[in-house]
Parts: sequence; structure tokens; C-alpha cells
Amino acid sequence: MSTAEWNEIVFTDESRFCLQHHDGHIRIWRHHGERMLNSCIMHRHTGPAPGIMVWGGIGYHSRTPLVRIAGTLNSQRYISEVLEPVVLPYLQGLPTAIFQQDNVRPHVARIAQGFFVNRQIELLPWPARSPDLSLIENMWSMVAQRLTQNTSPAATPDQLWPRVEAAWSAVPQKYIQCLFESMPRHVVALISNNGGYSDYRFWQEPHFTEVYKFNHLILGQHVIYKINFVVIFLVFLGVAIWVASSVICIKHHCKRMM
Repeated sequence: MSTAEWNEIVFTDESRFCLQHHDGHIRIWRHHGERMLNSCIMHRHTGPAPGIMVWGGIGYHSRTPLVRIAGTLNSQRYISEVLEPVVLPYLQGLPTAIFQQDNVRPHVARIAQGFFVNRQIELLPWPARSPDLSLIENMWSMVAQRLTQNTSPAATPDQLWPRVEAAWSAVPQKYIQCLFESMPRHVVALISNNGGYSDYRFWQEPHFTEVYKFNHLILGQHVIYKINFVVIFLVFLGVAIWVASSVICIKHHCKRMM
């Protein structure tokens, strides 16, 4: 397929975003003996990490709205909550579009396949295992990276949902277009590796330098935050040592005068 043909594809998928996307370390100031106070403890969930499941799709010129998936997605809910209210209106403006989805059960169930046939929606044949081919996986990564810019993590799934929506909308369309334009070279890399995993990475593309810089800018922000914390701690420690030394000197001087 040529680049122009790939640009007709609408890549779709579900993804899960968890509340705790940080490194798990919350830094606080506390006094000696306060380590076990409730205000100094972060409670952890021992079961599956709480979060939200979302569905989305990307095209060369636009993207779909995100859909929040509550609970378990089955084929009937896939039709009533995703295909009918979101996919159909989106594809009406793209008469030559080809719809891509993976092969999870709700997508390939007979009722879902019948929906595509009745609505005359062309599907892109998709192999059972294709982790290197789905462009939307890179989109999810960019959304997750933008979420890490929030200094305070969301406390509930309801707080997380608008943040995920905002991060999804904030990714520039030109970044998505870069993904599509890299697809022919991506396929060549897979074919040269006999269909196996390849070492191709989309950020290796010359025209994707801006995205690469964006990713490293976020990483740099985290590094700067940690450096600032260390500097503040060292300054505080130095002041504390200076005050303690001054007190000791004053006491020693007073004793000598007595």
C-alpha cells in the first residue's frame, strides 16, 4: 500500500489509563516520629489498578471523540456505545475510509460483523497478532505522556476522564500524520524481518523530530523536578547544620564566660 492508501485507514482501539501514572513516590516534609501518621501515608490498592477504559480512532486528517467504556465491553455495547453513536457519524464525512480494528471478541462477533455489512463499512483485514502495526498504540503513548505533565494525579476515575479527553485532543494532528506517513517504511521493516518483530521506531523518522523533542521535554521536566527537590533538601540541610553549629558555639562561648 502507498502512503495515500494508508491515509484512508481509520485506526481504532481501546486503551486503559490508570490513576497512578507516576513513579509511586510522593515526597513530603514531615517531622521526626510522624512517619506512620495517616497524613504521611499513601494507601495503595492491592487489586487491579483503578482507572478507566476508553475507545478512540485516528485518521490522517482528524480523530474521533473518545468514548469512555464502563465495565466489560461486549459486542452489543460495542455497537450501541461506539459504532452507532461515534463511528457512523465520523465515517459519513469520509466516504472512502477503511475501518481498522483488532480481533478481540466484541469486534469480531457475528452481530458486530453484521453491523459492518449492513452499513457497508469496509474493514481492513487484520492479522491475529500485529503489535508492530497499529498506529493508534503510538497515539495512546503520546496521550499517556501528556497525562504525566499533571503534577497532581487524579484521585478518582471521574477526575481522570476529562484529563484523558483533554490529552487526546491536545495531541497535534501533524503528529498523527507523521505516523501515517511512516507506515510504508514500517511495513517494509516487518517484511524484511519475515513478519516478526522489527526494530523500527516511528520517532526515527526525520519528520518526527518534533515529537521526539516533545517526549524528551517531558522527561526533562521530571528530571528538573527531581533536581530541584534535591537542591531544596540540601539547602534546608545546610541551614539546619549551620543553625545547630551556631547554637553549639553560643553555648560553648557562654560556658567559657561563666
